[in-house]
Amino acid sequence: MIKIAFLGSDSTHTEAFARLINFSNSKFYKYARVVSIYGENLEETKRKAKELNILKHAISIENALEGVDLAFVIGRFGDSHYLPTKAAILKNIPVFVDKPFTLSVEESKDLIALSSKLMVPMFSSSPLRFSKEINVIKTLLLDIGNDLINVCVKVPANCTDLGDDPRLNSVFFYGIHGIEILLEIIGYEFNNITIDNNKTFITTSLHTSNGNINKFELIRNASEFYWVEIHTKRGNYFYNIELDGSYYENEIEYILNWKNNDTKVIPLISTHKCISILNEIQLSEVNSNK
Repeated sequence: MIKIAFLGSDSTHTEAFARLINFSNSKFYKYARVVSIYGENLEETKRKAKELNILKHAISIENALEGVDLAFVIGRFGDSHYLPTKAAILKNIPVFVDKPFTLSVEESKDLIALSSKLMVPMFSSSPLRFSKEINVIKTLLLDIGNDLINVCVKVPANCTDLGDDPRLNSVFFYGIHGIEILLEIIGYEFNNITIDNNKTFITTSLHTSNGNINKFELIRNASEFYWVEIHTKRGNYFYNIELDGSYYENEIEYILNWKNNDTKVIPLISTHKCISILNEIQLSEVNSNK
């Protein structure tokens, strides 16, 4: 039985993950249990502990990590991820970090270096890496091979319908899903990127060594969607990723298999490159507004 601590209580992912684990009819009930939860909002944390059958609403990160085998860092925004991730690593507890891993290249480098130095397993992912559409695309590309021309992923540039928190206006909020989708499909080896900003969208081009140019487009003020285009010499393929939640089940299964050393982990270099690309996009936004 894997005992899990949730570090962060303000994300809907707490419900999505816990309902797959913590109830007698949950798919992973026999294999794991969320035993503690910590969040900065104590009342919210208490409520979620009760609703999600979590035994302990912890008073601190350290308190939440007592006696657990695995930490889930799942704060809603990336600015809440660095400190609890570092705390778990320093306690020699394997840690999964929900999207986005961090908001800065410096924090990403620091956590990866610390994890490597102390030999504490860690990885981070968007749940959409585990969507059924991405699995179909990866199978398709095995058959397409060298006939691939390019991949284009389109997502919103900002969130328009979840409130007025300024962090919702960041390219990280939905953008992390899009760039992780793209790198899950094409891999993380590319030569350089170029960024084009205009009033409607932001286009990032990833240039690969074989001459292909893959595209990542952020559409300003669009409602939530995730769209993938696969262009090949044999034809064109289009996928709208359904937000049906099935990817959470695939992600939890992946995480538990990873904890048991039964699966190959998403490379941290891929995660780091996602953060680096979004930082460059954010910087280009600042420069374009000067």
